[in-house]
Amino acid sequence: MSGRQWYGEQELELTPLQHRLLVHLAREPYRVFAKDELLRDVWGQRTIAPTNAANTAIAKLGQRLARAGARREEWLINLHGVGWALTRPDEP
Repeated sequence: MSGRQWYGEQELELTPLQHRLLVHLAREPYRVFAKDELLRDVWGQRTIAPTNAANTAIAKLGQRLARAGARREEWLINLHGVGWALTRPDEP
């Protein structure tokens, strides 16, 4: 698996954590992942404790995508109180 990601012709500069998060979300596009699930699968936390790690990482990933030209509301969706999904806009 490559450690490089692209949005169109723009390379995304991601931290290793952001890369793991993007890969995890992209494995099942359109699926909503709960915070506890992401903390377990991406961070490797066995016990779930209140943390803002997932919120912060998702926000930063969204910022990186936006800098590359992606509209966050079309690519990284937050279903408040449920979780997050990586999507792709419908093609015209």
